[in-house]
Amino acid sequence: MSDHIDNLTPEERLLLSLCRVEFTEKQKDELSRIIRGVTDWDHFVRAANEHCMISQCWYTLDATGNSAGIPSEAAALMRNAYFRNLAQNTFIYRLLVEIASLAKRESVRIVLLKGSALEKTLYGNRGLRHLSDIDILVEFDKALYFREVLLKNGFASVPEMSPLHRKLLPYLKRHLPALSKDGIYTELHARLFDNGNEALTTEFLKSSAALPGEDPGLFLPPVQLHFLYLVRHLGRHFSTADLKLKFFADLLNLTYQYRSAIFNHDLAGKAREAGLEQELQDILSLLTMFWGVSFEDIQGVARVNTGRSAVSDRFISFLRNPETYTGQERSDPLFSPLKEIPGLFRKTLFLAGYIFPSIGYMKSRYHCRTAAGALVRYPARWGGIFSRAIRAVVKGR
Repeated sequence: MSDHIDNLTPEERLLLSLCRVEFTEKQKDELSRIIRGVTDWDHFVRAANEHCMISQCWYTLDATGNSAGIPSEAAALMRNAYFRNLAQNTFIYRLLVEIASLAKRESVRIVLLKGSALEKTLYGNRGLRHLSDIDILVEFDKALYFREVLLKNGFASVPEMSPLHRKLLPYLKRHLPALSKDGIYTELHARLFDNGNEALTTEFLKSSAALPGEDPGLFLPPVQLHFLYLVRHLGRHFSTADLKLKFFADLLNLTYQYRSAIFNHDLAGKAREAGLEQELQDILSLLTMFWGVSFEDIQGVARVNTGRSAVSDRFISFLRNPETYTGQERSDPLFSPLKEIPGLFRKTLFLAGYIFPSIGYMKSRYHCRTAAGALVRYPARWGGIFSRAIRAVVKGR
């Protein structure tokens, strides 16, 4: 690790150390040393929970023989949280099997993404990865069809912005409007990377492999492209308020377990094609500074910066205060999709639906109970759109 660690509290150091799922004997000794320095276990448990890491923390502390040294109340809280997460993940997986059965029946390939894939593979299906929803990739030209299949089989959709957007859904945002069943949300993704380049998403689908065992129709993502997608996903969360340490733990453990599959001569070219060169460099820098991972032997990747930077300062701020982390300036929800939607006609449909969204969407978006309450929100919405348009014009000069 680097000098950055010296500025962290023992509780913060312990949280970073427990991001690993596998330890060398030297790392186990270091872990035990860090634990002996922890004095505020209430703060540690709270931080682990806020970062969605409490299950992994408890499992690792117990597996490395360190759980006996934890105060009984803190240990009970972590242990109970682990078993709740294990039960939640089991429940989510049952719903995932139902989705996969429908996909197989309809000859639709679905590829697991993010936590849904990592818990089954990287974390060994042990309830370590905190899951709150299901993320799956679907072929672009089958996404809307499969969404309708799910809607006909007991799933409900969050309100769409406008009926005019229905055919545009695969182009919008990072996934189609979420679907829910039994209290669990499912997000269908049709596009994974920006720059209007769908070649990597196509490769992602074609390179996926069937999940071994009895699971019907479930496919696992290719490791290197999934790593890059997770870099993109984490980079986006760096610009929002919904950033958790579990995202860094995913990349850290993928780095340890699949190093040769990820870090080879193809990585730099694919990162460039995905428009993720800077994001990749930032993530590799953080993995080096805070976890001591070395990337000196990677060909085609620029030298990793290990000095203090805005990225490292932002990481420390987020580590200490995940609930109040605000990120950077967010991309505009109006102008960003316009760059991705092809054709003037489609862009016009999107603008019309954005300016005149449905009453149902307005009630949901602005938390209104009645249609009348939603109607009075339209002028404020139009004023906000006009203000952003003016700022965009001025900024573009």
